[in-house]
Amino acid sequence: MRYAHGTGGSVIAGQEVIEVRVARRMLWVGADAFPVTNITRVSALSSTPARRAAVWAFVRSVILLALVTAGGVAMYRDMATAESAVGVAAAIIAAILVARLVSVLRDKTYYILLIETGGAAHHALASVDIAEVQDLVARITDAIDDPKAAFAIRIENHIGQIGDTINVAGTGNRGKVVG
Repeated sequence: MRYAHGTGGSVIAGQEVIEVRVARRMLWVGADAFPVTNITRVSALSSTPARRAAVWAFVRSVILLALVTAGGVAMYRDMATAESAVGVAAAIIAAILVARLVSVLRDKTYYILLIETGGAAHHALASVDIAEVQDLVARITDAIDDPKAAFAIRIENHIGQIGDTINVAGTGNRGKVVG
């Protein structure tokens, strides 16, 4: 699967406003075009940050850091400067761990418009608004059944790879790559 983000939209800090439209039996998502007759499935997926895993990783890391720090302080008990260096290093590492945890906890859930054609599945766009993505799924599905269907919507698309990368087409498949 690939994550596509059309060109021609206005880019704003990791996101762009793109136009999703159906006209003359073509679905346009930004600059990407899909013949409506080739679309076999349209769905909305969610990509939720692994918050629970991040909390457990943080707890394990803090416990390990506490043990290593205690060992370092005990080893350098006679040298005050070495003891303070261990404390400073532990504080820096703890700050990094907290920043990483906060980053994951603050991450948003993204809702992805997935368009499957006869050949492949495409992540067409990602939004933080599930209602927008579900509305697009309904409109595109209606356009598949109605040759005269036409619509145009501007939507905020979040740029970048969201979720797992899966290569299932052709040879040399990697399967699921968690990332």
